[in-house]
Amino acid sequence: MFYMSSVGGHPEEFLADGHPVQYKAILTLAQQKELDGINKYREKTGAEPLVFDPEMAAFANYRSWMNQEKEYIGHAWVQAPGNDDIIDLYFNTTSADLISENTLETSMLAVKAWCDVYADSKLHYEAMIDDNYKYVGSSNLYIDDVAIRTHKNRGVQFDIFAGSLSTPINH
Repeated sequence: MFYMSSVGGHPEEFLADGHPVQYKAILTLAQQKELDGINKYREKTGAEPLVFDPEMAAFANYRSWMNQEKEYIGHAWVQAPGNDDIIDLYFNTTSADLISENTLETSMLAVKAWCDVYADSKLHYEAMIDDNYKYVGSSNLYIDDVAIRTHKNRGVQFDIFAGSLSTPINH
């Protein structure tokens, strides 16, 4: 997913966690709002700002799309049969020591900082501000005409957090 999204572009180099080279992504408006919002919550608690990771963002977009496509609610994708290989692949290719996720379903189909919704949930808020996490990937909002509650449309958003990170590009 990451390489496909980078076709035709030239990588920009920057140091990341002592690793030599990492691709730099241009964030969508939704991703930038989410990153800025999460980092404002972290700043209030004294936690270091998170680094946006393009490969984690690719996985977050995949997870958001998968939740939408299969009509998974919340974190049900993790327990769904047949997803073990994808989960193992993600852990093996990132060597992440810690991973946490925030996801939501919404009928509000607009660009916003979803972190404000997560802040109202103790566990989601703690994932955002936990100083053990150093990297984040945020998805865009995936929309379908699947009904949610009393609304005719359903949107899904996803954030993933990691502590240390080592990917095929970032090693």
